[in-house]
Amino acid sequence: MKLLVILATVALLVWLLRGDRRRAVKQGKTTAASAASASAARVRGPEPMVSCAACGLHLPATDAIAGPDGSQFCCVEHRRRGS
Repeated sequence: MKLLVILATVALLVWLLRGDRRRAVKQGKTTAASAASASAARVRGPEPMVSCAACGLHLPATDAIAGPDGSQFCCVEHRRRGS
């Protein structure tokens, strides 16, 4: 009798969990495929690279510090020196 109660409880839990998963898929909530496509949408493309005017280091343009004459620097110290 104990075994039947345990089996019925496990079967009920599995049935409820599968129902929630189906409902989530119908409503467009997170699934493995949609999670993968969502993370792919967040991935940015390649950024343009610039070279530091002082040391020649290549870095993304978004990380560069612009000098007064439009040149790009990798750090504040190099910008201050203005080499």
